Amino acid sequence: MNSLVHKRYLLPLFLFACLYVRASGQDVGELYAIYENRDMEQLEQRLATLPKEMDQVPDVVFFRTLFSENGEEAVAVYEKIYSEADGWLKKDTAGKLAQYYYALGYYVKAEEYSAVARKTPARPPEVRTKKEAPQTASRPEEPRYAIQVGAFGFRDNAQKMLEILNQQRLDASIVERWINGKPLYCVWITGKDDPDATRDYAEELKRKYNIPYRIVQTQ
Repeated sequence: MNSLVHKRYLLPLFLFACLYVRASGQDVGELYAIYENRDMEQLEQRLATLPKEMDQVPDVVFFRTLFSENGEEAVAVYEKIYSEADGWLKKDTAGKLAQYYYALGYYVKAEEYSAVARKTPARPPEVRTKKEAPQTASRPEEPRYAIQVGAFGFRDNAQKMLEILNQQRLDASIVERWINGKPLYCVWITGKDDPDATRDYAEELKRKYNIPYRIVQTQ
């Protein structure tokens, strides 16, 4: 088997073997913005578009629990999130728990959560993007769209994927995003200035290399 064929089959194998379950800063940022606007219908619709793997992310679990019809189950979820969260997530779960215990008449317990909600800074999901220099020739202007083909908690995994893509002569780079103070290393393939043209290109890559993808706007 020649090296080109070997790399063609190695790429999808590597993609499916690596961690791809964390939400990107963009996803959580979008959900948070909708939640802040209290547009619950849009929030529910946006949640329906997320892959099931993202249900492991505390932020996503919080948003999904807003639609739970079982109060006791919802409280159990909020208490678990509360014990591990910080920033806006801790503040809002504390607020939800305070409301629940006030309704039951447990005023002391409710006040404990309410006090935490009051003193916790309402820091929104931190979505900071830092585009790193690609390992291919730079262009005067960056296209408006990119094709995200991986998101990793460890830079080494992203770097390995980047090397495979560059070996296939694909113009790719690592984009570092931050969410709740933690880095997420996203691998982007350079797209086009037009979203439809970018999606056509992404579909071509998917057929050729079996790469799962999502389209992201870079500007």
